[in-house]
Amino acid sequence: EECFKNTGELCTTADFREAFNCYEVLSKPRPIHDEPTWMLLRSAYTDAVGKEDSSIQYPITAQSGYQVEIEVKQTPGAGRGVYAAQDIAKGTRIWTNRVQSARFITGSSYRRFLSALGNDLICDLLIWCYPTFLDEEDPKSVRIACDLDEGSFVNDAEEYGAHNFGCDEEAVEEYAHEGGCRDNFFAMTDIKKGEELRAWYGQFASGDQWERFGLEREK
Repeated sequence: EECFKNTGELCTTADFREAFNCYEVLSKPRPIHDEPTWMLLRSAYTDAVGKEDSSIQYPITAQSGYQVEIEVKQTPGAGRGVYAAQDIAKGTRIWTNRVQSARFITGSSYRRFLSALGNDLICDLLIWCYPTFLDEEDPKSVRIACDLDEGSFVNDAEEYGAHNFGCDEEAVEEYAHEGGCRDNFFAMTDIKKGEELRAWYGQFASGDQWERFGLEREK
């Protein structure tokens, strides 16, 4: 790819997908990552943005954002998925992004992060990472977010109302000082052990913002 000859500064997400053969990589079952892999990703992120601008715990830790017991396993037709390993009562905080959610202010820092890995982990990140607004009222607050723990394995419910993992308006009051529903995800209903957690991606992802970072070519 021509863009990679210029240190990757002009590369889009499509260029990375093509260069790393992601369509083929993702057509096959992907591994459930172990802790050394998550630590590798967290270290690469911190190196890409600098410890002063890192949004994850530093020094990097093995801590996950999950507040309950979960199990990750392959889900037919959906790849990897997250399942409750215990009964979870409605309103319980299940996961917070305040532990291992990497945030990028610029497209350049995100490209550095991807380029530092140089393997098929890039393909995972290209389906996991998403633009998001830290403040819905401020267009300049958009960031690229990559959840560098098992939060990335939560599948989409595909339509609003079908999710069991999201914002509980009553439960969130206790966590208003910790980012509220922007940073915390709750059980929307009682969840039984063995049930898959499903989010509604539209709650937090703004996929039409990639152009703002120069990571999608203008249509």
